[in-house]
Amino acid sequence: MESRFNTSFDKIIPFFIFMVTGLVFLPVINWLTEQTFAHEQLLHAFLVFVLTGALLVYERRIGIRPVFEFSDTAQNVLILSYALLVAAIFSRINLVLLAALSLSLLSLLLFIFGNDKRRLILSSIGAFTIFTAFAVMFPVMDWPLRSIAGKWAGYGLQLIGQNVQLGIFNGQNEPMLMLLNNGRPFHVAAECNGFGMITSCLLMAAILVLYRKLSFFDRLGWMGMALIIGLLFNSIRIIIIVILAPLLSDSSYMLMHEAVGLLTTYGGLGVLYFLLMPRERDTIKTL
Repeated sequence: MESRFNTSFDKIIPFFIFMVTGLVFLPVINWLTEQTFAHEQLLHAFLVFVLTGALLVYERRIGIRPVFEFSDTAQNVLILSYALLVAAIFSRINLVLLAALSLSLLSLLLFIFGNDKRRLILSSIGAFTIFTAFAVMFPVMDWPLRSIAGKWAGYGLQLIGQNVQLGIFNGQNEPMLMLLNNGRPFHVAAECNGFGMITSCLLMAAILVLYRKLSFFDRLGWMGMALIIGLLFNSIRIIIIVILAPLLSDSSYMLMHEAVGLLTTYGGLGVLYFLLMPRERDTIKTL
């Protein structure tokens, strides 16, 4: 009787530990959730990340069943998570705090699904860690990405014989990056900076290249390719909008703008998906 009680108690302890851990990291989780829902580009990137993970499970026929095993690996990862949490409190570095959150989630997933699914778990947590870094960098990446988007689109328009000028003008509330195409002005706004497209491509690439058995330099190369695809397809979106705008009435402009945005965004993601998704079929036992 005492042995059964001890066994049941040992199984309950990990659940209690992770409940306490969730409460400890609750302010960080709330901040990350608020950031994600406050910015459409971050929310879209997160949904792409989740969808890519689901497609990876489907493509590789990965069986996911909870095992609830608090292994030594899961315990050590959780201890490291708390060590980073202490370091973040004293250093006040947000990225260290987010790394601690990622490690706590890694420990939780190892506990739920076991070490046998560590490839999928590690790739997912790796991509999630990159996502948390994007959430921190979002405010400072706007203008650099706007500048790149405007310059790349300008080069593309010049290649097809358009007269293009790019410059910063003083707006009523803030400076505005304006692209003049044959004298017609276009505002390269925050929504045009490509942050959502770039983060979506990088998150999709991260979860796939971390899962696949690739060398470090191959993974680095694919991540670079994902960045280029994100920048390229965002520039293509701007170019198409600029070319089509004079042909449409003002009432049709926004419909065209949204349609082109959807086509180029999912076109770029589709290209990256078919380049990166492993096609060979392994049995569940080998994963």
